[in-house]
Amino acid sequence: MTDGRIPIEIAEFLRDQIQTYEQLEILVRIGRDSASEHFLDPLIRDLNMDSTAGAAVVDQLSTAGLLTITHDAAGDSVRCQENVRRLVARLAEVYEADRIQLISEMTQNALERVRNSALRTFSSAFLLGRKRDG
Repeated sequence: MTDGRIPIEIAEFLRDQIQTYEQLEILVRIGRDSASEHFLDPLIRDLNMDSTAGAAVVDQLSTAGLLTITHDAAGDSVRCQENVRRLVARLAEVYEADRIQLISEMTQNALERVRNSALRTFSSAFLLGRKRDG
């Protein structure tokens, strides 16, 4: 990371799995101790997130197969899925070491998603126009 680049596995993980900064913040917090269970309410509160919005982000990460949510009498808790535990821990390390570069990578990913969406919309407009003409 001394050359201003993040590891390729982290760049791919960001591109393929993480859509929002809220998702990033939750994963980084969990990644600091990726083998442990984390109670949902304190996790969201520590990140200064609205409880409903934070729970929605955790649900997104669970749906993506990154987190497991457990509901019990002590409260809801989350933990990393076994298959991504090492990667999430590495994400937290990279975040601590070079936060600016990580955020820059996420920004580039977001811009690329917007560009791709615009291209799809633009090309669809021409395809739809041709069907009506014919």
